[in-house]
Formats: sequence, structure tokens, C-alpha cells
Amino acid sequence: MSEKVIRNIAVFCGSSSGAREEYRESALELGAAIAGKGFGLVYGGGGKGLMGVVARAVRENGGRVIGVLPKAMDVPSVRKDSVETELMIVNGMHERKETMYSLADAFIAMPGGIGTLEEIAEIYIPGDSLVTTTRTSGFSIHQVTGMISLHSLTKEKTKVSYQKK
Repeated sequence: MSEKVIRNIAVFCGSSSGAREEYRESALELGAAIAGKGFGLVYGGGGKGLMGVVARAVRENGGRVIGVLPKAMDVPSVRKDSVETELMIVNGMHERKETMYSLADAFIAMPGGIGTLEEIAEIYIPGDSLVTTTRTSGFSIHQVTGMISLHSLTKEKTKVSYQKK
């Protein structure tokens, strides 16, 4: 079993603000927690919707933000109010997702649409790895999907171990 250090967390969520104010409030809390624990954020780029709320909250709390944006979306209406520390422009959506997956060590999903659902489905690979935690400080990685919960992120982080089957 080898220890997996979490440096960057990818957040999958909507490019709209969602139907409920609680979504925005959770996005602000999540961004603050990511920055507060010293993690970097990997997200879809731009300043729109919940994605933009999370990214701004990370930056406002001193965190690193890596945006990954397809060329077709590299337009002023999407880039407006973007806050990335680093912005990567890629050829298309497929490359965007691959880049995000390769840059992230852990994943969080918030409310979103079909794209968010697709991203969650793509990172779940049955049999690829077994994720366990020491649980000593309350930070948890869900064993089946390897996704971090917002509640767990607000607690102290712990070591995460991956074991190949």
C-alpha cells in the first residue's frame, strides 16, 4: 500500500448558480475549505455559476486555482470574472476532462447538470484502486468512489492510501 498525497482537488459542478441559494453558500464554504487546507483547485475555468463561486472563494482565501478551458469556450462572456492562478486552454471537452483528471488527486461533485454527472461517472473506474483512510482526524475519502465530502473536508486532513488490486 502506498500513501497518496492530495495536492489538488477537482470540483465538478454547474456553470449556472443552481436553483437554491444553499448551493452558492456550499460553494463558498467549499472554496474556503480547499484553500484553508492548503489544497489547490482544479476546475473547468471561467467565472460562471457554481464553478466561478468555488474558484473565487479559493482565491479569496489565498489558494491556488487551475482552470482548464476548451478553445471554443475561451470567450469574454466565459472568461469574465475568472480568477485562475493558471489557465490551460485545451482543444476540446474530452481533453479538458482528461487534463482535469490528470491534475487532480481527489474529486468533489456539487450540484450541476449532465456534464457534472458525466464527469463523476468517468472518474469512477471499478477495480482500479481501493481507497482507504486512517480516519484519525475525520477526513474521509469514500471507499467506493474515492470522492471527498464537503463535511469531511472541513475537518483536519489525514493520510490517504491507495492499494492496487
